[in-house]
Amino acid sequence: MTTEKNTLPVDFPLNERLQSLDNTDLCDLVDNLLDELYQMILEWFKEKQKTAPKTDVNDDLAFR
Repeated sequence: MTTEKNTLPVDFPLNERLQSLDNTDLCDLVDNLLDELYQMILEWFKEKQKTAPKTDVNDDLAFR
């Protein structure tokens, strides 16, 4: 039983599957998640930059 095309079954034992990963697979998973997170953060900053009010660069400097 699936909820949509390309999704896992509702009864997919995610917790069990995660616990069964060996160190190599777990590290690969974490690396992939970090890559995805990094991309999401970059996109978030790009969107914020588009909507942020324009400021003078000199106003943002801590030291002059």
